Amino acid sequence: MTITSHSGGPLDKPLAPVRRFRAEVIADGDVPQAEIYEKFIGKFSDREGLPELGAVAPSDQGAVTINGSGRFVHYEGVQAVEATFSSSCGPMSGRGTVTSWLGPVDGVLSCDRRPKPSEPIHDEAIALTCTP
Repeated sequence: MTITSHSGGPLDKPLAPVRRFRAEVIADGDVPQAEIYEKFIGKFSDREGLPELGAVAPSDQGAVTINGSGRFVHYEGVQAVEATFSSSCGPMSGRGTVTSWLGPVDGVLSCDRRPKPSEPIHDEAIALTCTP
């Protein structure tokens, strides 16, 4: 979005989702999903803020205000975390992937000045939004 006023203004255009993340367990067989998910998030030293199984990552948390003119991109996201697993307990067995996220993460970047060092979320936001 381009802000032409020297005093700045709001970046209030709704954010366009690129992809959605869900806290989930996907398996090729009948597995105890809640138990697998709990074991997975138990591996993190700080479980506060980790989503419940089935939760969808938040998006479009609102507008931000810029102090100055230029071309800017407002981004929001999460850091996806996932692991593969194999489970066998009595008649229940399967293999699959457990997925969750850390975050949320958000910020504003100038389309004209890339941050150093750059993070993958910065590169993607700039590539999707700041092309001439």
